[in-house]
Formats: sequence, C-alpha cells, structure tokens
Amino acid sequence: MIFTASLAPTTSLSAAAPDRRCAANESACSCQSHTECPSGYCCTGDYGKVITGHCTDSPFDSSGAQVCPDCYYYNGISCPAAKRSCCSVTGACVDDVAACPCYYSQYYCPSGCCTVYDYNYNSIGHCSATGFFSNGTQECPNCNDFRNGISCPANKKVCCPNGQCAASSAACTCQGSSFCPVGYCCTEDYSGRLGKCTSAPFNSNGKQVCPNCNNWNGANNGVYSPADKGTCCSSGECVASQTSCPS
Repeated sequence: MIFTASLAPTTSLSAAAPDRRCAANESACSCQSHTECPSGYCCTGDYGKVITGHCTDSPFDSSGAQVCPDCYYYNGISCPAAKRSCCSVTGACVDDVAACPCYYSQYYCPSGCCTVYDYNYNSIGHCSATGFFSNGTQECPNCNDFRNGISCPANKKVCCPNGQCAASSAACTCQGSSFCPVGYCCTEDYSGRLGKCTSAPFNSNGKQVCPNCNNWNGANNGVYSPADKGTCCSSGECVASQTSCPS
C-alpha cells in the first residue's frame, strides 16, 4: 500500500516533523537539535550529550526553569524579558550579562557588551555591559575589542594599542613603540619597564628619550631625528653621521 499525506489522520496527526514523521502537534516532534524543530520552536534535547527531547515554543516551564538548554539556537524565539540576555558560552538566559562567562573575545558576549578577561587562554572571564566600573576604572581590559556600542569614555577617548583607554595618545603606556599609536614612539624599548608614548623622540634639551630610532613606529608620520642627529645607528642611537655610530 502506498502511504500518502491524505491517509494521515487529520485530527491526531496534523503536524509534519522535520524528520518526516507525522505528529499530533509541533510539541510532539522529538529532537536532539533545534534544526529538527519547526521555526518558532526550540529543542529540549541536547545533541552534544545525545539527549532526545521534544520541540516547544516555551523555552521555560511553568516553574521558571529553562527547558531548552541553548538560547543561542532558539530558532526564532527569544529569552524572556526577566532573563533577556543570552550567554553564548553556556546557552543560559540570564538577567544580568555579568553572569555570562566568556573567553578572550567580545564575540562570546551578548550584543552591547565587552569581555572581562585576563588573556590567559586557560581561564574564563565574564561579560560587562559598560566596560568600566562605577569609579571609572576600566573593567574590560582591551578597548580594541570594544564593539557593539561600547567605547572609551569622553575623558579617556583614545584607545591605546595596549588596550587601555587614555586621555591622549601621549598618555598611552608602552613596553616598546609597537604599543604606541602611529607617529608615536616609546620611551622604553622592551626593557621590562613601562614607558610613555611620545611624538617627540628628543626632549627640549636635545636628549633622545625614545631609545631605539629603528623602531619609532611611523617616523615618516611625524617622528623625526633632529637635523644635527640625522643618522640612525643599528644600536638605536641618533647621531650626526655614520662614523659616530658605536662600533
């Protein structure tokens, strides 16, 4: 006998499941993944743990427990207003983004948040909706990762290459010139000490303050040796002529 759709009872088996079975309704469709549910339904199962569940249009039960384990795959439905933030790492709906754990990138946080993470790839941080504590201290360590609506505040509007927000480019701390904005060099050259970024490699007394003229991070964009010390030695010193370079 050939089975056709017209042979399926219309009263008790009215919904067509993605696995081609006929079911009484969408909630009767079994699943391990959201891809096995119709649009607007999430899955109470877990593909990774090989747990079979069913499709539902209510990701939370009457007691408030989350029954669809991964909000990142809610297939057209959302976390409820009381727990509106979806944590991409755990799949949990939470009321405060600070409850979302995250790894090294802001992409692990909900939209409009940044990651509070110490860049130890074996650790887990959390998400922040502001990037800063109430006292103005920077909470998210890397302003270069500030996206989704977060930016450095008006009083520290410059994002330094090292990830810190600063009042000006000259306020950026550095270990070497690669930690400075283009056109600025560092007063330290990977000595293990923190220096400052400056657009003037020589001070008013003519003393060289950026120790390595070979690494001035865009000298042609505003950082030059003075005319009387126009030769950059391989040792990093600016001198009057090549013959003055240390041997």
